[in-house]
Amino acid sequence: MGAHKLHTLEASNHLGNVLTLFTDKKIPVGTGTTVSYYKADLVSSMDYSPFGAPLKGRTFNGSGSRYGFNGQEKDNEVAGAGNSMTAEYWQYDSRLGRRWNIDPVPQIKRSDYSCLGNNPIWYNDVLGNTFDEKSEKHVKKIDKRIERRESELNTNINNLESQIKNEIDKTKISDLNTQLETNKSYLQEVNGAKQELAQMKSSTQLFKVRSNSQLEGGAATSYDKSDNSVLIEYSSSLDANLSGLAHELKHGFDYIDGKISFTDTKGAFGALSDINDEVRGFKRELSFNPSWGSGKPLSVISADKVKTQSTVSFPGAPAEYPYAKLPDGNIDLNTPNMDLKGNYFFKR
Repeated sequence: MGAHKLHTLEASNHLGNVLTLFTDKKIPVGTGTTVSYYKADLVSSMDYSPFGAPLKGRTFNGSGSRYGFNGQEKDNEVAGAGNSMTAEYWQYDSRLGRRWNIDPVPQIKRSDYSCLGNNPIWYNDVLGNTFDEKSEKHVKKIDKRIERRESELNTNINNLESQIKNEIDKTKISDLNTQLETNKSYLQEVNGAKQELAQMKSSTQLFKVRSNSQLEGGAATSYDKSDNSVLIEYSSSLDANLSGLAHELKHGFDYIDGKISFTDTKGAFGALSDINDEVRGFKRELSFNPSWGSGKPLSVISADKVKTQSTVSFPGAPAEYPYAKLPDGNIDLNTPNMDLKGNYFFKR
């Protein structure tokens, strides 16, 4: 029988800062043949200054771990153990709390060399690209809502599969199968939301998410040319399930995916907008709102129904829909002969 191969494990805090490195080896402590307890096999431990420089006298074998502050990879050969960090969009000096290169997205009222919103106790930035501090709490809300909705749908799916297995009535089995497929399609949308949100977080595009209680219609997405950001607003009072926010985040992803553009007029559709943008948005919304979408398959959201307002009621929607004016088909940056003058679009 071969020797057990030790596995190395990391322990980190809420910001992703790696604090200790240990193996799965158990070190027995006791007297004679009696083991009283086991100690961990500690490989290294690190403690940090606010911006990540290793603290002298509070770091043991700091070079033993590949990752450290902010969960990023250390470049120990550049300036000593833990003094230089690297990520996809930056090289970072933890002693200065500054990046070596400028932020790929210009920052307003803050140096382009600054990091972590100058508040490393609260924020992290694993990729080293950018973020808007005020958006953090809203993004965390949608992250948690995605987790809850995934759990709800997986529970529904498991229960429905169990009911189908034990049911003998063919009519009831057919109804249960319809519900099962509906829940599976919801889950696919929710998983899509998780993947797209991750891509938005790692994009070079600056996004701002705001709660706006005065917003008529529940949610909206527009372009803020003052800092070249995509502004996503939603009314928290009308959006307890965050379904409207999920709808607008879909538009935010479609922007970096080259499917939509914006103009200077807030609320106006850009040259790349088409009816299928809204179909995708409302399907995402339906998947997140169990009370609104209870038992309704995603197929109820179609281009014709969105245009004629004959689909399910849209929570918080204004009296008049502008969707009937949107063109059919799929228009994006690859569509030939597009006139994008006066439009803001994502340059990939």
